[in-house]
Amino acid sequence: MDCKTANRMMVPFLEGALSLEETDHFLKHIKECSGCREDLEIYYTVRTAIDGMDQDRFKTYNLKQQFEHDMSQVARQVRAGLFIQWLHHIALTAATVAAAAVSMLQIMRWF
Repeated sequence: MDCKTANRMMVPFLEGALSLEETDHFLKHIKECSGCREDLEIYYTVRTAIDGMDQDRFKTYNLKQQFEHDMSQVARQVRAGLFIQWLHHIALTAATVAAAAVSMLQIMRWF
């Protein structure tokens, strides 16, 4: 992913509007690109400060620490979601193989 694409994805990322795959690619880029990570941190800080003005959401005003915590949580959620998708694909594949095997056994019984 290039920086231009990552910059376009920052607001949708913060709004939770990206797919698991998009979020995964975005997080990988953010992890490797310090410039984009800084930009995301600025977006996050401004958004969090504005959202938090009317709410007592944070017990701490250390937004850097909150940013790191939230990024870790999102990364865990993405890994879990991708793992569940992977398990789903394996289950579908196993079901397809099982159905094919049963079909083959039925065909063999006819002959």
